[in-house]
Amino acid sequence: MWLKWAGVVYLIYLGVSSWRQGVEDLPETSASWKPLHALFWQGLLLATINPKTLLFNAAFLPQFVSKDAGSASLLAAAAIYLSRFIHEVGFVSGFRAGSPGFAGCG
Repeated sequence: MWLKWAGVVYLIYLGVSSWRQGVEDLPETSASWKPLHALFWQGLLLATINPKTLLFNAAFLPQFVSKDAGSASLLAAAAIYLSRFIHEVGFVSGFRAGSPGFAGCG
């Protein structure tokens, strides 16, 4: 119980000291421009290697593959799922950019 109250006192101390310190003016920076396809591939890579996405796919995909099919069937299901995901995200990205599709995604 005393540890919880020590944490409360410490957080109050941090808040008050931060409040008294004031705010420094940050230097102004301009946003960098990147082409849409670079942003798309960056987002796709990030979504693909996200641990939560990997765990979801590991739990979601095996239910559509029979036990006797083996790992090749699971790999094929994952490839189809990923290619469909790339196509849908590419279509939405192209639609939001004002084009009727996304270059390189069908």
